Amino acid sequence: MGAMDTLDTVEMMDMRQDDPMTARRPAPDDDYDRARQRHMQAFLARVPGEVEKLAWPLERLHAVRDERLRALVRTAQERSPWHARRLRDVAPDTLSGDDLSAIPPMTKADLMAHWDEIVTDRRLTLDGANRHLARVAAHGPAYLHDEYHVVASGGSTGRRAVFAWDFEGWLQSQLIMARHIGWLARHVGQPPLQRIASVLSANETHMSGALNRTFAGNVGSSFALSVTLSVLEIVARLNEFQPDTVSSQKAGDGILRPVSRGVVE
Repeated sequence: MGAMDTLDTVEMMDMRQDDPMTARRPAPDDDYDRARQRHMQAFLARVPGEVEKLAWPLERLHAVRDERLRALVRTAQERSPWHARRLRDVAPDTLSGDDLSAIPPMTKADLMAHWDEIVTDRRLTLDGANRHLARVAAHGPAYLHDEYHVVASGGSTGRRAVFAWDFEGWLQSQLIMARHIGWLARHVGQPPLQRIASVLSANETHMSGALNRTFAGNVGSSFALSVTLSVLEIVARLNEFQPDTVSSQKAGDGILRPVSRGVVE
């Protein structure tokens, strides 16, 4: 069974009109649906390679890790004024994921206080990112500068954070979550997943809601529920849908325990 067996049925299950996910979501944007096809095509093309990585020997994984770490630090030094100052004594070629002590940590407070100097694309500013988030909240998802997805944290810690994801980073976020499905189908003989349920943010300014919108329809039949629903309502709707698997951002989602025949309790 090939990895792509888990991805060959492209179909979305319509959510009920009284569903809070649907009620809060702006009307579909044809421009965004056309634009996101670049991400969809890249995702489908790269899933098989991502599945293979799960079987790589540790030494090969570590080599790729270190290569990407060094490239990341070089980019930060060259293109971010804030990182250039704080990383000026760091030699990228000597870095290894085994020891990150040479890299000073960056906090959420650092990010929000120095956002414009931290980003590596001079077109990006915090004011511009916040204006883009306001448009997304009002009109639905959109790419910023035809490349970036801007999302915000929920602010549950008392401080909201804003993040700009470039095309590759956004794609990698979805690949990381999807590759285990292909691996199970290929190496364990698990049947392809055809009914995928997600419990996530109804707000597409949040990463979970935005990712779901970008990659909607990439595997089987999908059903999305708002994280703000009560646990009893979530359980009832999941049992009605009978998913093969459930992913959730809900804090304490361990209370959703899948048991036999797709029933959730």
